[in-house]
Amino acid sequence: MLFNSFTFLIFFPVVVTIYFVLPHRFRWAWLLAASSYFYMAFIPVYILILFFTIGIDYAAGILIENASGPRRKSFLVMSIIANVGVLAVFKYFNFLNANVNAIAGSRRMRTPFSRRATTAGWKRWTAISRRSSPIR
Repeated sequence: MLFNSFTFLIFFPVVVTIYFVLPHRFRWAWLLAASSYFYMAFIPVYILILFFTIGIDYAAGILIENASGPRRKSFLVMSIIANVGVLAVFKYFNFLNANVNAIAGSRRMRTPFSRRATTAGWKRWTAISRRSSPIR
């Protein structure tokens, strides 16, 4: 679901209306469900990535709250590294793969990112992202 689609034009007012009608203690659950639905409307399997990062950040938040001194900062740094790592893998892997292969191809080198060395899982993820991309 894109922000400029007709579906979102219906989805947003419905979510906001129900949010303000619900009692205050149930609003967080409604927003969680609506946000998950919105996130899954594009590619449903990506909700697993979102749940992974939510779990990491939730655990980091608890650890940060219970820690003191420099340990707090280390838990924050670990959370940031995990989030940026997920972003780097799923957003920039194709970019890195293409550039490393272009450089290696011009020098006739074999790299760990060459097409033959790419795992089936990565091929599946990149095929899904290319197939479902709204921009062609």
